[in-house]
Amino acid sequence: MGRSRKGTGGAGKSRKQRSGATPAVGGGVKPPETMQLTSQSDFEALARRCSQHQEKVSEESGSMGSLIKEAAEKQHLHKGAFGLWRRLHKMGLSDPTKLATFLAHFDYYRGLAVKIGRTEHPSLDDRARSQLEMFDQAEAGEAEDGEESNATDQGTPPGEKDARPRFQVHDGERAAG
Repeated sequence: MGRSRKGTGGAGKSRKQRSGATPAVGGGVKPPETMQLTSQSDFEALARRCSQHQEKVSEESGSMGSLIKEAAEKQHLHKGAFGLWRRLHKMGLSDPTKLATFLAHFDYYRGLAVKIGRTEHPSLDDRARSQLEMFDQAEAGEAEDGEESNATDQGTPPGEKDARPRFQVHDGERAAG
């Protein structure tokens, strides 16, 4: 009796042969006769529409880049921080759970870095605080030279939430709650 080869899926044939394609001259694959292809006119119309859309996207992207550049130059926008905010904002719009999870992990890691407290791995708060101290020293030097300081530390108006990052809040400044 002969052996049955159930479930071999066409054993002994190459993957190309099992797919229905037949080998062509030169080792290439000849498509099966029943393959349907997009017509030239449909292809050209789609390519034209995609090109037009890409031009609009490029124009808008350039416009947005100009807005951000101008805000960075004239309104002291930090482009990197704004880019991170935009990324997180987009994440929150598309998947609020993903954003909440990311922020929870990020805050947890920041807390761990504070606990580590070694000089070779200072926490983000420590790094930011030292940067802020350098800025304060530079502003104090400018004020001594007769130039006006850009510092706007006038406190948070009553009834409004303090929007400063944690590293800028000194002990006892932030109200409970």
